[in-house]
Amino acid sequence: MKKQILCALLAALCVLPSCGGSVGENDSESRGTAVEQEQEEAKASAAQKITEALSGAAVGDTVLFGSYEQDGDLENGAEEIEWIVLDEQDGGLLLLSDRVLDEVPYTDDSSGDTWADSYLRSWLNSTFLDTAFTETEQSLLCTVTVCTLREEIWNSANGADSQDQVFLLSATEMQDYLPDYKDRRTGKTTYANKSGHTGTPWVWLRCNAIGSDIRYMDNGQTADNGDVYSCNGDSDYVGVRPAVWVSVDGNPSQNLVLGENEQARLTQVGDILSYGDLDWLVLAIEEDQLFLITEDCLQTEMAYNSQANDLSWEASTVRSWLNSEFLSTYFDQEEQAKILTTTVATENSPDTQDQVYLLSSEEAQLYFYTSAERMGQNSSGRSQRWMLRSTVGDGFSSNQVEYVNTDGQINDISVQTVYASPRPVIWIQDASMLLHPVEGNVDTENLLASLLGEEAAGGESGQQENAGSQMETEAHSLMGDAVYESDRYLVNGTVLGSQYFRRDIQRITFLDSLASAPNTAWDVSAERDRSILAWVEYDVETELYNLYIGSNGVIVADECRDLFGGYCMATAIEFNGCFQIGEDTDFYRMFSMCTALESLDVSFFDTSGVQNVQHMFYDCVSLNDLDVSSWDTSQMSICGGMFYNCNSLTELDLSGWDLSAATDLSQMFYHCSSLTSLGVETLAVPANADTTEMYAGTPWDS
Repeated sequence: MKKQILCALLAALCVLPSCGGSVGENDSESRGTAVEQEQEEAKASAAQKITEALSGAAVGDTVLFGSYEQDGDLENGAEEIEWIVLDEQDGGLLLLSDRVLDEVPYTDDSSGDTWADSYLRSWLNSTFLDTAFTETEQSLLCTVTVCTLREEIWNSANGADSQDQVFLLSATEMQDYLPDYKDRRTGKTTYANKSGHTGTPWVWLRCNAIGSDIRYMDNGQTADNGDVYSCNGDSDYVGVRPAVWVSVDGNPSQNLVLGENEQARLTQVGDILSYGDLDWLVLAIEEDQLFLITEDCLQTEMAYNSQANDLSWEASTVRSWLNSEFLSTYFDQEEQAKILTTTVATENSPDTQDQVYLLSSEEAQLYFYTSAERMGQNSSGRSQRWMLRSTVGDGFSSNQVEYVNTDGQINDISVQTVYASPRPVIWIQDASMLLHPVEGNVDTENLLASLLGEEAAGGESGQQENAGSQMETEAHSLMGDAVYESDRYLVNGTVLGSQYFRRDIQRITFLDSLASAPNTAWDVSAERDRSILAWVEYDVETELYNLYIGSNGVIVADECRDLFGGYCMATAIEFNGCFQIGEDTDFYRMFSMCTALESLDVSFFDTSGVQNVQHMFYDCVSLNDLDVSSWDTSQMSICGGMFYNCNSLTELDLSGWDLSAATDLSQMFYHCSSLTSLGVETLAVPANADTTEMYAGTPWDS
């Protein structure tokens, strides 16, 4: 719907008539005060009319506000601007122009590379602002703190926050507010098409320069690689779709922040970060310190040591090179200061104090569990052997150094042979790297202060110590881990946001302490504050993993859909008294396809608010010990396929179950062929409930 906004000011002002004589000073001051008062009243009246017209607008509506030349006919004056309402909060509306209003370069010869320094930002908040909005309309525009962090995939620069009344949306904001690319499509006004550029309009997005490139969106769509397009910032044929926050209550906010909550999150193990002139894989995180290994092997192949009979890491050629030439080549002085000096213990060598070093063979297997994960490559994508610091030999003959071969296996070769490339590791202390922006921004100071405490966030570089963080004993929420409905087999789902597959887990254990959490543990807390960590241990004999989920307190699952579904090799799930069910969740497919699970203790689950238990134990074909007798089932309505194909169950005690709210009981006990007792002769079910094949394949089948 469209709402016409009346923005004209009252122009007629009262003028006192002349009395033929000179006007006294007091009379003149009085008359001037009256005029000023009337002008203020006129402005207030005009502002009230605007806010009244806007007050009924909702997200998705189209409204009229301000005016700008659009039809190309300069003689008939400017046309009213149509805006799409994207958001509403705190008495304000976020508006995006419905069409491209002009073609203006993002940068020019005098502007900087960031949004804050860009020519387009300056133009929007001066020329456009004064042209499109009257003084009264400008008084209703909120001043917004606009953030634009570096975009990691593009390796762009950080940008300072800016204070803007008019701004552009970022790629993430555009896609978040208008998820369907069809809604992002737009047209271009006649006036805006100054370049005569044909085809669908290209639209600038708020970002920082990548070299000389600025991001834009073509016809509302992104490029095939999942990112938006980019072009030179001085291009004069890309369109401008301004955005503004307008006050509806007449009190423009000064506290709005744009970009603060976009997709940014805390860094996790497995992320790729840029530091110095290299990209790094995060191996571990401890408080405000990160353990990193280069994502790629270095191009240079070199010998471990120029001395054939020296197995010492301390005296090795590669150690000397890493802590001198490598360090000074890839890091500036400020970056070097953040790299911690670490005590490195190595067999066949005294302990050393290093800023840069290599993994040992044991560490390589700890951080990369399988040979496939250990396979390395160079920056060109070609398979590459990479060096380890572990050596084998007697000091006189067969002096070998270990390395990771192109197939991921660990082999050894003479310490003097030029055969493998270094793949350095470092510990760094840089609180800013604990934030992993994905086209977005966060309040880094406050978030890090709350996460680490002021002392940790501002800590200085020092000796790296293996000390876990101290946390209070309390309840912490576990991250949701639902898989897509389109995944036919849950076994292909991954484990709590990691690279591990559910099908490769043989045991799940919950712990009420993080004391045993290794460096490889990753954050699985809903709050992303590392209050709950997960880690795995590889079983060489079974070639499967044991999964541990720990917290210094109680772990609360607020989202149980698919939570344990598809762990088809798991023979046990041990809750150990530190797992609770959150409120307002459901149990849909919670243990579905746990085909190896024989016994399960869920008697302590709080089910008082649970409505959906559909396919909860679907295909748990080995399950023979299950106690659900104490469950509160008074709210359960969708129970279809709950015990589908649990053909090893011989008995269930459902004597205390209340199924009065049930609407779907179809296939509830389908093919429970061994089931002989339900603890009650007949389950009482509502007359209108769907009981299709409820007992099919059981002794109660009729």
